[in-house]
Formats: sequence, structure tokens, C-alpha cells
Amino acid sequence: MARETQPRTVATRRSYDRVAARYMERFEHELDGKPFDREFLDNVATANRRNGWLVDLGCGPGQIGAYLAAKGLRIVSVDLSLEMFRVASPLLRKSARLQGDMRALPFANNSIAGAIAFYSLIHIAPTELGDVVARQVVWAELYERVFRGRFRSAGRDRGGGSEGA
Repeated sequence: MARETQPRTVATRRSYDRVAARYMERFEHELDGKPFDREFLDNVATANRRNGWLVDLGCGPGQIGAYLAAKGLRIVSVDLSLEMFRVASPLLRKSARLQGDMRALPFANNSIAGAIAFYSLIHIAPTELGDVVARQVVWAELYERVFRGRFRSAGRDRGGGSEGA
């Protein structure tokens, strides 16, 4: 994992390491009762059915990536928490795993077909949102470089709204 330099990132990782088992228990089957989310993910799967990897950014227990893997997509699960990967192993059998920060993806140019970020952008502090908006040009360049110039992103927050990368 890349060196963590931001105290908030370290605190987030440690927090998820501590609650990983409970988090898995709570969210492992969450999509069972969410037909809208399943339909949304079905659309993501249809839109990303190309030869390549889809990255599940901030994957947590892996329920989103597991759903998409069951639809035939090749998934790379990315999360800060190593403990989350340990408890999520049953769900992540069909995906590659990378412990790391979604803001510092180590992928080569043109190596990723797309990405999804369900529930993970909530860790950006409200005071940092202006910086995030200002960095959109940088993000667009990163995604153009890494995501083969045909990047599609999708995201959700727990309240039912959209997040975008």
C-alpha cells in the first residue's frame, strides 16, 4: 500500500479495520432488499461489458463488486482496510484485490475499463469538497490516461443519491 500521509486517511483505515466484521455482517446482503440499486448495477454491467477491468473503489465488504462479478465483469476491489479484505474473502473470490487509496491508483495507462464508487466518497470532508471540485480537471486527465479514454463512472451514497468520480 502507498504511504499514507494524511491523518484522516490513516484514521479512516484504522476505523474500518476495527469494524470490518460488523460492517460485513451488516452489508453483505444489502442488495437483496434494494431493487433500484440492483437495476442500477445491471445497467453498469451492461455499459461495461468490454474486455477489461472494472475497479470497485472503496469496496468495503465487496458486495457491489461481487454482484458485478456475478454478471461476468472482471473486478479489481480497492479499499484502504486490509481487515475488510480478510472478512470479505468469501465475497471477493472472483475479484482481484488491492489495498490502497483510491486517490492514488497504481494502474498503468490504458489498463482499466471503468470504475464504480458506491458509498466511498462520503469520506471526503465537506471542507475538502471545494478542492475536489477544483481537481476535476486533474481527475479527468487521470481517468483519460488510466481508463482507456472511454471512462464511465458510477456511484451511490447510502441516502439513495448519486456520487460521481
